Amino acid sequence: MSSSIWNALLEAHREPQTKLNADLTLVLSAESQPALQDFLVRVLQVEDEKSSLASIGYFHKELSFLRGDIAEELVVHIYTVAWPLTATVVDLLSIFVNSEISGVRWVFLLDWLEGNHKSWLRGLCESFELLRHKLGRNLEELDFCSVVGLHAQNCTNMELTSPHWNSLKMEFMNQTLRSFALIKHASLLSLEEETPAERLLEVCKIVLGQESSQEPEYITMSKLFVPQGSDSARKIKTMGEEFPVTQIEQETFIGGQFERIIPGEMMTPSTDLLSEEEPVINLKEVDVQKELADVYKLQKSSLLSSVAAHNATIDIPNAEKAHEHNISIEP
Repeated sequence: MSSSIWNALLEAHREPQTKLNADLTLVLSAESQPALQDFLVRVLQVEDEKSSLASIGYFHKELSFLRGDIAEELVVHIYTVAWPLTATVVDLLSIFVNSEISGVRWVFLLDWLEGNHKSWLRGLCESFELLRHKLGRNLEELDFCSVVGLHAQNCTNMELTSPHWNSLKMEFMNQTLRSFALIKHASLLSLEEETPAERLLEVCKIVLGQESSQEPEYITMSKLFVPQGSDSARKIKTMGEEFPVTQIEQETFIGGQFERIIPGEMMTPSTDLLSEEEPVINLKEVDVQKELADVYKLQKSSLLSSVAAHNATIDIPNAEKAHEHNISIEP
């Protein structure tokens, strides 16, 4: 018995083995500066720097994760850029994220509080296409990607108090984002202001490509936790059997359904991709509220109709110089 007690004592005080992993490259593409700063501080624990989306930023962080009795140390090189991605920014990223770097972690930070929700699907699709065309990176196969909704506590406020939102639109957004993540082999996560530290750690693990012990959450928009590979078309369709999971990248869905139903400002298709996309067709406006009510009565059958898409302009900055710690792109 004394031997068992001694072994238990040794085990309790044994130092964990240390394994130094290869460096990781993490690219954060954020819709707003508050969303970027929040993610850097709370998830990645980068607390001493002030972020900015007026430039390409660089941060260096060492993180440790305990897996069993092995302490895994990760050296993370973090690049920050604005979202949605543009051709110029992707060209600049190619200096740092070239073909010699494998397994890049890409994180797209959407902002429920300050973001333009109507632009989310088109912006995500075009960002993926720009990376594929300009960098030759297939995020579905070569890299690990996550889509994170920041300030997600605002979902409840929007659904209850906004005249432009309701439960059906929120469910439609849920199915759309989950379908996108499913098709792109990405993780889909949400963060609230009051997200506990334990949950933040699990989010950090996911975006860095580590295993998480957190149970998935598919339904509540403010608490989404859908790691890569945990979702399926069947699960998505439990919220509406007729939802076109495999068609959400098509212009007929993006312009004809998503941008018609989801509130926000219209985003023009990227000029870098127009040659490969279907032409935008202007159609008459429709009574969205009436159509949504009809759809709800028909057990949420697919929302099939087209409306006009309006144009907006995105300014593209130019690059002049880069510094070792903060890589500035002056307009």
